[in-house]
Amino acid sequence: MIHRSLIAVLLALLLTGCGDEDGSEPPNLPTEGLLLEYSRAGGLAFSIYEVRIDADGSGTVATGSDLEQLDRQSFELDDAELAELTDVLAANPISDFPKAANEDCPDAFGYTFAYGGEEYTYNGCDENPEGATAVRSTLARLPVPPDDPVGG
Repeated sequence: MIHRSLIAVLLALLLTGCGDEDGSEPPNLPTEGLLLEYSRAGGLAFSIYEVRIDADGSGTVATGSDLEQLDRQSFELDDAELAELTDVLAANPISDFPKAANEDCPDAFGYTFAYGGEEYTYNGCDENPEGATAVRSTLARLPVPPDDPVGG
């Protein structure tokens, strides 16, 4: 009888999962609609780079120095690339990012991330949050048109 009880307990643990070790909940990532918004704007010679990726892997990048006339490019992530991005977002919830000082920082870039129902903004004078660095690094590895800032 002990063996059946032990097997039942182990099976229940496997089916329900054990949760995150740090006790935080992963972000509530959508299965349709917008998955991620990321932007980098500012610099000595103002430029902007905006990425929007939907939960189906389709995305757009807008770049330029004139907010009224940004160049737009579309792209598609395959299933493996989308899974990689989703895994990174889930492993780095915005709620775990440190509070940004967002002090006045002339000629620096400002960065904004929005996913999992949260938004986070910091600038070049703040320390790069580890989670933000992970998301930016992942975007750089994916077939997303690259961020090519001018000045800053």
